[in-house]
Amino acid sequence: MMNKKSILKSAGFKIISIGLVLGLVFVLFSGYLAHQFMGTTKAQRLLHLKQATQMARNSIEPILAKYRAQEISGKTALEQVRDLVRRMVYNDHIGENYIFMSSYDGIMLVQPFEPEKEMTDVWNLKDANGVYIIQALINAARSEKGEG
Repeated sequence: MMNKKSILKSAGFKIISIGLVLGLVFVLFSGYLAHQFMGTTKAQRLLHLKQATQMARNSIEPILAKYRAQEISGKTALEQVRDLVRRMVYNDHIGENYIFMSSYDGIMLVQPFEPEKEMTDVWNLKDANGVYIIQALINAARSEKGEG
């Protein structure tokens, strides 16, 4: 027969085991939910960026149409587009943000927060991780999907 001490040890072991299993299930489930939330948040941010980009494109389209119809010069079109895009500043979850624009050859056409960079060559501009920002954006824009 088991004595009282053995029974208590056995019951304590079972309680600890159940607690550990429940704790593990909780951690795994919490990780799953966090992963799902992060995926949803990323998808929402991407959608917001696509919408902002599309609004910017739609805003400059009438100017581009005038240029294509030869109603205005390339220089005038560029000045009008730059003036319009410079005002495309908004707030998001990070704080103040903006639309910027560069040419396919790496010339910064519009940079609302750093106007001194406008009309300069930013082809070799790197982020904190050493990624060539403008080159990556141009490659994405030129990709088959054209979603850059």
